Order: sequence, then structure tokens, then C-alpha cells
Amino acid sequence: MSLSQRLKEAEKERRISAGLPPERPAPEAVVELGPSDEVVIDLTQAERPEVGTTGIAYDPVRNGDAASAFGDHEPELALPDVASYPCPRCGGRTQVDLVDQVHQTISLSCLSCFHMFRVES
Repeated sequence: MSLSQRLKEAEKERRISAGLPPERPAPEAVVELGPSDEVVIDLTQAERPEVGTTGIAYDPVRNGDAASAFGDHEPELALPDVASYPCPRCGGRTQVDLVDQVHQTISLSCLSCFHMFRVES
């Protein structure tokens, strides 16, 4: 018995022990993606009636979007004065690395000795 035959028998036994049919199902039909005579619509050339130019119209802020229920976006996060937190190890300047809004903490690191520590905000 050749190696390929033994491998096929071993695969058949594994499939049977796993509760699968002994033979693998036949592969599905191959889809040919060659050239065809079908009409292709180029969406980049679609007319935008409200603007009068060509291209795809994309409006990220839609009317009736749920984001309007949350009020205006506040890009600035109110942080306590970070300069008031010197490094507890060397007393050097620190920088904010992470603001944890869930646990109300700020992770800082020292710019001199690279010590990392956390303070409650």
C-alpha cells in the first residue's frame, strides 16, 4: 500500500470517527470572472442632481441622524492641571499618556526618569 493510499484511508477513518461522511464533498462549481458582455455602471460618473456635478454623493451627516440627540460635540476634554502632578520619584515634568474615563484616572509618565504612575481625576 502506497503512502498516498494510507493517507486517504487515515483521512477516511478520521472523518468517520468525527461523524462526517467518509468522502469529502465534491468541490463547488468554479465561477469564471473573465470579460463579459454585460453592461457595467460606473458610479463615479453618476449625476448628482442637487449639485450638478458628477461623482458619488456622500453626505456623512444625514437628516434625522441620531447624533443630533446628543447635542454639540465637545472636542476639548476638561483635564485637571497636569503640571501640578510632578513625578513622585524624581520630581520632574510629566506628560499624560492615558485618560480612563470609566475609572476616572489619568495615567502619566515622567519625561526625565520615565516612571509611570496613575492619579485619580
